[in-house]
Amino acid sequence: MTQFEVGSEITWSELYINHLPLDEGSLFRVCEYTGTIQHIARNSVYINITSYTCRGETFQVQVKNEEVDKVWLASYVTDEDLKWQIEETLPRNSDPYTIYGLRDPRDRLIHYVGVTIRPERRYKQHLLCQDTNNTQKKTWIRNLQEQGLQPELVPLEIVKGAKKGYQREDYWIHFYLSQGAPLTNMLEVTS
Repeated sequence: MTQFEVGSEITWSELYINHLPLDEGSLFRVCEYTGTIQHIARNSVYINITSYTCRGETFQVQVKNEEVDKVWLASYVTDEDLKWQIEETLPRNSDPYTIYGLRDPRDRLIHYVGVTIRPERRYKQHLLCQDTNNTQKKTWIRNLQEQGLQPELVPLEIVKGAKKGYQREDYWIHFYLSQGAPLTNMLEVTS
């Protein structure tokens, strides 16, 4: 059994919506990631990602200290015992979570939906393009920055507790998708 501790290797799966479903043959794809826990904080886990498998191909990577939210990680780890261990370390359901959108000042449309307990910090991370995997969002933000602009942070809702926060994030993602918004989310789909 894997222990939730520094030095442990963990594996998690993510279900993505393909941005080009006709080319991929399916609307969804599953990718599996493996990494080693480097640090465990109150709300996050820092992981050195060593490999991922997507569409049957495995790639060796070196992503250092990737910050992963504990609630999110608990939802996607492949080991049920590890999921329980992570959930035991979660903050209680009284923390306020902000569901937010990033709006393009040119077309006034929401291009990204997220959730966080630290909106200002998360916004700065977006502006620095620190998400290692979301190339669509990076390209959009860098394009804005090249024009002397930046996305606008728009609070959509504040709720108590991580579970409710992630449920409401899913709601807002699906809401904006139904409105035809050009979301750049990688869209991890939860049930």
